[in-house]
Amino acid sequence: MFKKSKSAIILVLLLIFSCCACGNEIDDKVSDSQTEVSVQEQVEETKEKKEIDDKIQADDKDVKDQEEKLEEKSETKQEDQEKTETKSKEKKSKSDSKEKKKDKESDKKSDKKDTFTCTISVEGHCQNKTLEVTKNTSVYDALKKSGAKIEAEETMFGIYVVGINGLREGDKGGGSGWTYRVNGELVMDSADDVTVKKGDKISWEFVTGGMVF
Repeated sequence: MFKKSKSAIILVLLLIFSCCACGNEIDDKVSDSQTEVSVQEQVEETKEKKEIDDKIQADDKDVKDQEEKLEEKSETKQEDQEKTETKSKEKKSKSDSKEKKKDKESDKKSDKKDTFTCTISVEGHCQNKTLEVTKNTSVYDALKKSGAKIEAEETMFGIYVVGINGLREGDKGGGSGWTYRVNGELVMDSADDVTVKKGDKISWEFVTGGMVF
């Protein structure tokens, strides 16, 4: 009886030991399996993270490339605009230059039309000297253009010629002084009030003993 009981106990212990061993083996397998799953998940997570990072970097590169392209386009557009403005300025400058040239030529032609000749004689200085004058030239202006040295005064009636080439009013007695004629006719108006006409003959004379008619 005792022997049978001892054998049963041994069998029970063996079964328990066997179960424990199997349990440990199962636990090890489960643990290994969980470890493998965890490692695989980490690998996949790392892979996904890398893919996301690569995608972000690619997107950043695309954005940067687009920004660079836009910047290049902007610079090119600005350069084109500057070139256009430069060409426009050059064109305007040429146009202005042409206009100025035309104006100068027009002025020259106009001056030619308005320019004519007259002759002047100044006693003791010149005889029938030809002068080129314009339509607004006065007898006094013509006298100055003759090259004579003039002494004149401003009066309420206009310019009064006191002396020419050193010969002054009163040098040859009372009533002596300078008078002028236009086309042979004595003129009593101030020399700066009379306008010279084409072909006029002007003569300045020094008279003594009063006015000569």
